[in-house]
Amino acid sequence: MDNIKFREAVLADARTLAEMHLASWRHCYGHLLCKQWLDSPAAQTERIQYWEHALRTGKKRIELAMCGDRPIALSEADRVPDADGEAFLDNLHVLPGWQGQGLGQALLVRLLDALHGKTGARTLALTVVEDNQPARGFYRAKGGHEKAEGVHRYGDGSVLTLLRVEWRDLPVLRADLARAAA
Repeated sequence: MDNIKFREAVLADARTLAEMHLASWRHCYGHLLCKQWLDSPAAQTERIQYWEHALRTGKKRIELAMCGDRPIALSEADRVPDADGEAFLDNLHVLPGWQGQGLGQALLVRLLDALHGKTGARTLALTVVEDNQPARGFYRAKGGHEKAEGVHRYGDGSVLTLLRVEWRDLPVLRADLARAAA
């Protein structure tokens, strides 16, 4: 991973983030969501609007992993934990072909490092589609605990079941990730 650099995303990255997000969904959910919708201008527009909003508000830390000038992974999470000490990880996507090389773990470490010292940061949580077995395996291997969360309706009308994954001790998670990377 010596040739991988990380940087925070800027508004000009909204289209790139949308394309990466949809590429990840095609790979992970292609059998669950309508292919025509995933490839449609409507899906592209919806994702661009999502990322433009997230980048404009500035409440989320949005980071890109870059190989040269090519974006290959992204993360989006709260900059500051909520009143209960929870930081929410909205998105963690590694493009197909780059998975299994430590990029997801590296983005998690960078998020934890950014949260370190923020008053009250005690918990990290996310939701994952129940049928996304590779992602669930990744989070379980990192010590994440799952529980039922509800459903999410996608732009094509599909309704997919979500699980909540959480880590209750961020220093332990950070230490575990450091050991796994060594």
